[in-house]
Amino acid sequence: MTKLHPKLVAFDLDGTVWYSWLNSKKFHGRDNLEPFTTPDGQHQIRDKRNHAIHVTLSKDIGRIITDLVKKNIEIAIVSRNTDKDLCDRALFYSYANNPHTNKAQPIISFVKYDEVKDESKLRHFKRIQEWCGFSYADMLFFDDQPLNMEVETWEGVTFQLIHHTSGHHCITWADYTTGLEAWRKNHRIFVPHGLKDPTLIDHYPRKMLIGYAGTHHDTAKEYVQGHRRPWTVHPRPARWGHALYVSDNPQIALFFGQWKRDSESSSDLYVCEIFVRDKQVFIDQLAKLWFHPDRQYLTNNVPSGTLTQAGEHDVAKQVADSQVHRDEFFKKKFKISKPYALFSRHHYMTEMGKPKYQVKINPKKRFNELVLYPQIQDHLLFGKAIPLDHARGMAKSGKLRHLHYERHVKNWKITVPHETRLDCNKHDGANFFGPKGSTAHGVRSIVMLIEHCKY
Repeated sequence: MTKLHPKLVAFDLDGTVWYSWLNSKKFHGRDNLEPFTTPDGQHQIRDKRNHAIHVTLSKDIGRIITDLVKKNIEIAIVSRNTDKDLCDRALFYSYANNPHTNKAQPIISFVKYDEVKDESKLRHFKRIQEWCGFSYADMLFFDDQPLNMEVETWEGVTFQLIHHTSGHHCITWADYTTGLEAWRKNHRIFVPHGLKDPTLIDHYPRKMLIGYAGTHHDTAKEYVQGHRRPWTVHPRPARWGHALYVSDNPQIALFFGQWKRDSESSSDLYVCEIFVRDKQVFIDQLAKLWFHPDRQYLTNNVPSGTLTQAGEHDVAKQVADSQVHRDEFFKKKFKISKPYALFSRHHYMTEMGKPKYQVKINPKKRFNELVLYPQIQDHLLFGKAIPLDHARGMAKSGKLRHLHYERHVKNWKITVPHETRLDCNKHDGANFFGPKGSTAHGVRSIVMLIEHCKY
């Protein structure tokens, strides 16, 4: 079976293609660069005047470039280095074998998009996307800075982090193959969104309702169109990072649809029913983990309000580092890797009891939340927007049902670790999930969901 590949693969330079930093303040210009091979076979780019000033190339970068050319995958450089001429010359002195001629040639000759500029990599990829016309979902990016994960969070480029470990300070062949597999995992949950056949009454016959989200008009519109939450000037994540937070209880969605939106007109507030476009893809292809709210893996203490540029940078770095820490723990501990959906329990918030919100939420119990990261939003979800006042009436009449995630652990193939079961049994009552997540409620609830999806 032929494996699928991205249409474009991009590389950071400093700390990824080579180590460490091709610093223009130390190197004496592009004309003073030269290639050099050490006695142990390491390829370097060094300064002619001072050989101690050098960068060391990844041992595998030539092999990686050759493989991409062989597969007809377009190559891009995306770097915040401040000296493009210096970087281009270093890439000219770096070589890869051309699989079509079996001759070595400069890596720069294989690069189709050369984005070397000290600015957000969101801008780099925006220009690349405009030039090549590929979807962001068809791109893969290797970089050693967690902060640059923003291209995955806000644009949809698959991001593969390069770790600096003992003996490995830039990209390896293992990093490359891991990145390709990460892209394939994202591709496996992709279900096209849109009206492909106008004669069909139901464009998603395999859809399934998975929860409710409270929001405002502009974001609701994006959900209806199958898009991720839009980027904002000062994005602030909730406790599990940047994601769409969904609840199984419409009362929770009604609350969050109003919370901290006192200045907005009620006519601009909505509850969205959140659907997966294909329930079997959701069940079989998307990893799902129910994790208890362990503080060391939460994105906590992120300041709100207007910050300085440096402050915004620090917040973004904190959020990115937290996401990497969480992802790596889940992968090591539970064999769960991106993309994954995260279920958890959230404590009752005192503001939920204020009369102005008109919601009925038990103050003595925690509530369920489902965290859906951006790649999942683009690839698998769509929403049905309901004006807040109308949603309140539907919830009261029972047309918006409480879905009870804990009853779908088995049917939805949710991984529930032992420590999560202990936490829920302690705080939410003995046997919260039922006997190993399988209860009589499960089958009955699935039937109710299928009936509800026939709107």
